[in-house]
Amino acid sequence: MSERDELASVIVEAYGEDPRSECPCEQDYDVADAILAAGYRRPRTVTTVEELDALPISAVVRGKWLAEKWADEEGELWYVAGKGMRWDTEQLVQRGGLPAEVLQEER
Repeated sequence: MSERDELASVIVEAYGEDPRSECPCEQDYDVADAILAAGYRRPRTVTTVEELDALPISAVVRGKWLAEKWADEEGELWYVAGKGMRWDTEQLVQRGGLPAEVLQEER
């Protein structure tokens, strides 16, 4: 299901429209399109080490910690906000980094 379809379905439910009717209808999709055009996106949650590793450099995640992915001479590391710590993915996960909401994937 696309984001557009998902939003249109939420709009149908919010208005209490009869689910047996031909809904979502054009009006529901118009509202969904306006929401998407305004920049709304459902936050993505990563739940595995593989998903965390696959995030690009400069990605920012919030689990137990707020962390940004960096690359330096030591490899890819997560800089943890407020801690001044640099952890690799395994260390981040061991310290409660999953599940994590992806706040930023691109700069």
